[in-house]
Amino acid sequence: MRGWVVLLATATAFAAPVAHAQIPPLNVHVVANWDEHSPAHIAADLWADEFGYAYVCSRFAPSIDIMDVSDPVYPRLVTTYEVGPPNNFANGKDVKVAAGLMFIGLDDDGNDGVEIVDVRDPRDPRFLANIRIGGFADVHNLFYDSGLLYLADSRDPVIAVIDLRTFDPENPPAQTITQADWLIENVGSVFVHDITVVDGRLYAAAWDSGLWVYDISEIDTAGPVFLASAPGNNTHSAWPTADKRWIVANEERTDGGPVKLYEMLAAPGSFTLELRDTFSIPVSDAPASHNVYVVGYRAYCAWYNRGLMAFDIDPIEKRLTLVAHFDTSVTATTFHGAWGVFPFFGRDKVMVSDKETQFWIFDVRVPASGDFNGDADVDLDDFAARPPCRTAPNAHYTDPACEVFDFDNDFDVDFADYAAMQRLSTGPR
Repeated sequence: MRGWVVLLATATAFAAPVAHAQIPPLNVHVVANWDEHSPAHIAADLWADEFGYAYVCSRFAPSIDIMDVSDPVYPRLVTTYEVGPPNNFANGKDVKVAAGLMFIGLDDDGNDGVEIVDVRDPRDPRFLANIRIGGFADVHNLFYDSGLLYLADSRDPVIAVIDLRTFDPENPPAQTITQADWLIENVGSVFVHDITVVDGRLYAAAWDSGLWVYDISEIDTAGPVFLASAPGNNTHSAWPTADKRWIVANEERTDGGPVKLYEMLAAPGSFTLELRDTFSIPVSDAPASHNVYVVGYRAYCAWYNRGLMAFDIDPIEKRLTLVAHFDTSVTATTFHGAWGVFPFFGRDKVMVSDKETQFWIFDVRVPASGDFNGDADVDLDDFAARPPCRTAPNAHYTDPACEVFDFDNDFDVDFADYAAMQRLSTGPR
């Protein structure tokens, strides 16, 4: 990693940035740290595709680094995609990739929107189309799911939804896409900062209006249906567990923005969101959490000035427990450090983008629990879930959820893990 240099100019010394007091790592091993850009380069958010490529935004440029991470020990930059006119003065702060398409959210110059890029060959990205919806000239965050693209401009309490289910990369539209198929309006009263769509539900981080949840499973016929909301302060992002019961959200605040655990409760004809737990760090140590994602019953968060932090969700005690962290920051400058995290390749390949130290890959080694269904016991239900995860020795499981059965941290689920699980069996609570 680079050191800081004291520059001298006309006999005037400029002080090096204030050193950051790093905390020791917990249950995390560094696999790789790629930092081959100049120190002036500021990384923003990141995403990855199913082919082993990561896509890393630049905070102050309309460009996306495309990284080959198929060998996580040696990540390499294969190309940098540069957004062309009229968006070449924008900032590409957010990116999503799916089905061979890259969607770049372009922000900050009022002439932006979204650019769609063909990345079926990530080494040779090709421009396909622009999107510029009225009122969404600047797109701060976006999400793509099942052919629908969701846009938030971080300026208005509105979400634009564009139907791309018939979009053909071999025959892209000749003109800019200018119409949204749906507008989800009055999402709070301030603005929508970020959007997550998982299994027919939309989770909107509505800043000072908190967390809002919609059913979009029948958007074609019923449109978006509001389910519940909960108050918040600078609600920045959110992600649910697969069973839709728990939602982890974070708040980006100058006074120590926390991560929060919400429980989604269903009653006949209605839903409610209940705040169950909050985790924060003293603002003197780190200003705020940033992006958060959930895999199984573990939440991964990129935390400014603290790097990667991971929390387990306890559905019995209804609380968050810090189980892993690694500090990626090198200076104490406020709101520097980790920006994005991508945990969906498994715990041995958790990726982090950092405004100072650029790009990391981590092996998160939290001891396995055997609790596959997250009900805080190890019983017959968990043993029944184990067979699809079972592998031969030294054969890596493919589903990240199988990590709960990997007791010896060797990334397989074999007889040694089965014996350890038997010793931990509790029976149903």
